[in-house]
Amino acid sequence: MAISLTAFRQNIYQHVKQVLADDSGSLIINTKDGDVELVNSAELRSLREFNHLFSSPANASRLLASIERAKKGETVEVTLEDIDKLMTKNNEAVV
Repeated sequence: MAISLTAFRQNIYQHVKQVLADDSGSLIINTKDGDVELVNSAELRSLREFNHLFSSPANASRLLASIERAKKGETVEVTLEDIDKLMTKNNEAVV
């Protein structure tokens, strides 16, 4: 949704509530100098994380390949205890 800066100013609180109510919400505010977007902070964090994870072509390739394997059902169930053992084993190898 896009609104003018004047319309935004007239009812800031309601517009902020609207953006917060939608996890992927945003509001484009049109000004004479350009547009500004008000984005829910959870959505912004998600976009930043996505950008970070896909900023490396090698990492992006690994992530996309893992998604494809998951779609094919090529998954392995791992418990928290398994992860803890693996982390402990790796930490001992470093020391």
